[in-house]
Amino acid sequence: MLTNLALWYTKHAAKLSASEKVGMEDAKEVHKCLRIAAGIFKEVKENQLQKLIQKDNIGTDFDDRVVDAYVNQCSAEAQEVTMARAIELEHSHSIVASLASDTARMFKTAELALSTMDDRKVLKWRKYLTFKYCCYQAYAYSYHGEGLLKVDKCGEAIACLREAVKFYQKAEVAAAEYNKTTGPGMTVRPEQHLFFRKLGPHVRMTLEKCERENGFIYHQNVPSEIPELELKPTFGLAAPENYQLPEINKLWTPEAYKGFDLTKMGVKSESEESKKAEEKEDKAPVQPVKEQPIYQSEKDPNNSSGCVVS
Repeated sequence: MLTNLALWYTKHAAKLSASEKVGMEDAKEVHKCLRIAAGIFKEVKENQLQKLIQKDNIGTDFDDRVVDAYVNQCSAEAQEVTMARAIELEHSHSIVASLASDTARMFKTAELALSTMDDRKVLKWRKYLTFKYCCYQAYAYSYHGEGLLKVDKCGEAIACLREAVKFYQKAEVAAAEYNKTTGPGMTVRPEQHLFFRKLGPHVRMTLEKCERENGFIYHQNVPSEIPELELKPTFGLAAPENYQLPEINKLWTPEAYKGFDLTKMGVKSESEESKKAEEKEDKAPVQPVKEQPIYQSEKDPNNSSGCVVS
């Protein structure tokens, strides 16, 4: 039930962000929903999974690797909202770069959590997370490079911007691979999102500016080693919101609990007909749940960052 509740919060956030006009209150609601979802998934992982009687949960929503991916992806997507806000309000390059770097880290952590699972179930998901990781690494290097240019470190800035271009190109490849990979869920066409479409021109124009300034003014050598993104964000971090189970209703007395013997769950009937029916049911493929699709608006978001939650 907790997992379904957390998934509802993610779907609600996606629906809000898919509208043509996303206002400030909508953005706050999206941010809050994703943090709540991350907190619920964290509660499931840390305190509830070990209580399950059924231990064979490999590849399900109760697989700890899947839950770990949920926690990190929800946290990362909540932080996307924060980063978009930082870009729109023109906060310092260091703040935007550090947020982008931390967001990329969370998407990468989510992808790594799924790396040991069956690709038939999670490859499409992993491709999407890889796209997001590369996208935010490109943003991080781009804004970090702009910050270096501000303090007259043009050579290092060029190295950063060249690395940003590489990550942008990797994101393009990841988006193409995601689109042609089959798997559960809708294909969201991430390369068509304004947030990504604005990244390429921004990175290339900034790189051209740095190279032009270096040729006219600075004449600095471009280091062969890429400056490390040792950026620790101090503002705007989107941590999972702590979730606490509600207090048990007084109607649930010890006597009431005795009426539920969970150890008998899954006990097979002795009759031959029941055995055959159960065997047939076990062999039948599990049909995916048919969800009501959430379609993204064909219009670009009415903000300067172009951020949406898909």
